[in-house]
Amino acid sequence: MRGIKLGNAILIALLVFTITVAAAGPERIGPPRTTQHAREVRIQEALQWLTTQQEDDGSFGHSAGLTADMVFVLGTVGERPDRAPWVRNGHSALDALRRLAPSLIASGKAGNIAKVLRAVAVTRHDEIHHFAGYDLVRELLKTYDANTGRFDPSNNFAQALALQALTLAGETPPANAVLSLINDQHADGGWGWQYRGTSSDVDTTGLVVATLRTMGIPATLYKFHKTVYYFQTMQQPDGGWGMNTAHPESNCNSTALALTGLVLNLVNPRIAPWTGWNHDGTWRDPVGRLFRFQERDGGFRWRDDNEGTRLLATRDALIALSVPWPGDGPLSRQHVFPLIAAGW
Repeated sequence: MRGIKLGNAILIALLVFTITVAAAGPERIGPPRTTQHAREVRIQEALQWLTTQQEDDGSFGHSAGLTADMVFVLGTVGERPDRAPWVRNGHSALDALRRLAPSLIASGKAGNIAKVLRAVAVTRHDEIHHFAGYDLVRELLKTYDANTGRFDPSNNFAQALALQALTLAGETPPANAVLSLINDQHADGGWGWQYRGTSSDVDTTGLVVATLRTMGIPATLYKFHKTVYYFQTMQQPDGGWGMNTAHPESNCNSTALALTGLVLNLVNPRIAPWTGWNHDGTWRDPVGRLFRFQERDGGFRWRDDNEGTRLLATRDALIALSVPWPGDGPLSRQHVFPLIAAGW
């Protein structure tokens, strides 16, 4: 009898799911069939929103850094930032990056230059050595200190960006630069924003392990098992992640960066311990948690109670959704219910 009631409950939930999808309007591309398809649907919705955020001069937020980030994201998800729909008044997103790149390069900061390099690497790879009149690889290498192994003397996030950009450009990063980053792993398994700091944060840790994987660094060369434990201890009951112990509330950026680092290292977030029942009977689901940060207009928000900088939230969410995930398969009921809650 209990089994019949449970079966009926699932059928009712699926019926509600179908009706909700049908009533969602033309912006919904269709009910997802698999977790991969679900991510593809969310990506397309986010891109539709992103087209409404591009400025008349082709940039995003009239910001050099944001524009570089968005060109990188567009290239990552297979878009052409020099073509429609990424053109405004004859100015494409790539045109805007050409115009704004000199200001990022002139800053002399590794993180800024790396943003330009990785954007060009995934969209205009043949222009890496002459984009906007600059050899981007050479400009980034100018920031490298061979004595310390650092591209950025104090920032691990920027260090990881530099290594990632060089790798995407087809270059082999200096071994000491890689070791400098690996050796700054904390005892809890994470990395902190500050080089030789004392505390870890989810955002930096996610970017670091994603970068190491992109470079082909085996997890056995650092304490990845401790990194997994760090992510487990930082995961919130709703399935998401906050930035650090001081700010544990789940937010889109931290959740997306954690998921990117995990799935690129072939960790399947759809199974236990990442997805499952909490001790209090509530459901923990990182995939559904990331989906719930997406608004009806397609863009993502920073936190449930604060939209924050939505371009940044959407940037990180798009990257997390676009990378290959282990364990992709048919949607199970633990994903149907979060989708209903998210408004499908």
